[in-house]
Amino acid sequence: MANAPADKKRKRESSSPPPSSSRRPLRAWEEPVAGELDDAWDLLRRSWDMQADAVDGLKRLLGRRQSLDEELRGQLAAVIALQKDSEEKIRDAFPMQTAQKVAHEAEARIAALEAENAGLKADLKELKEMIDELPIDNVLN
Repeated sequence: MANAPADKKRKRESSSPPPSSSRRPLRAWEEPVAGELDDAWDLLRRSWDMQADAVDGLKRLLGRRQSLDEELRGQLAAVIALQKDSEEKIRDAFPMQTAQKVAHEAEARIAALEAENAGLKADLKELKEMIDELPIDNVLN
């Protein structure tokens, strides 16, 4: 790629007019505009140079962008792999319970508490009945 700008420059130089020393003698109508023609050729050559430089710059930018894209893709793949590895390690370290399992455990605990509550209510009712059966005189003494 280092030779590409030099090759382009040689091609441009070959398309430029010959130097004034090797040119044929100017015709009468060419003399008044000869300087302008030389200036126009110079401007044209400079615009070709600028265009070639711009194309080279764009190619370099495109190459840099592609290398950055590849680098970012690699980093993203590494982050994704690290995330998956971390998730696996967390799952191994802390066995996760499914929502369904947690719900069943909660339902079983609620049923046990309701049964215990019903038993306590029955005990309370029995105590109230026992208290009601006691003679009031004995309670005061």
